[in-house]
Amino acid sequence: MSNDRKPLSRAMLALAGGFAAFAAAPAFAERYVDWAPVLSSTPVYQRVSQPRQECWTETVAVNEVRRTPDSPVGAIVGGIAGGVLGHQIGSGRGNDVATVAGAVTGAVVGNSLDPNKGTTTVTPATRDVQRCRTVAGYADVIQGFDVRYQYNGREFVTRLPYDPGERIRLRVNVAIDTGPPPPLPPGAPPPLPN
Repeated sequence: MSNDRKPLSRAMLALAGGFAAFAAAPAFAERYVDWAPVLSSTPVYQRVSQPRQECWTETVAVNEVRRTPDSPVGAIVGGIAGGVLGHQIGSGRGNDVATVAGAVTGAVVGNSLDPNKGTTTVTPATRDVQRCRTVAGYADVIQGFDVRYQYNGREFVTRLPYDPGERIRLRVNVAIDTGPPPPLPPGAPPPLPN
């Protein structure tokens, strides 16, 4: 039978502890939201680095190199003349060999002596070129606002990440001070007896 009483005793103890904790709580505690007028809101700036790119167009002098293509006229004329000359010199079976040899030699000589052979010319010209460089730059960025406001006759200052406007929203916690009374300021009259 004593085992049946233990669970009941434990439950009674827990219930009694809960009542004791509730009774020890402050007699008055409240949380609410209120509004206070804003006296001033001053932005707080931080200077940050913001490099930027500067670009411009320059006209620069350049040399344009042009090569005219080789003309085959010298090689053709030299080959024909060499072939005719070789044919005139050769006789019999050697005539064909002399004709071919004369044509090849004439083509080589004619190509080297050709006044219309490809040439390289250099011509001065101008071109527009884009140039860029990175320039150090700075910007002032708002980091927050130092807000001065008044509540219950006292002034307070806080920093917010935004500008609150003409009034600021406050979360107020009210509780009774159960500590000893504060000391009286010098020259203050003593408290009235109860």
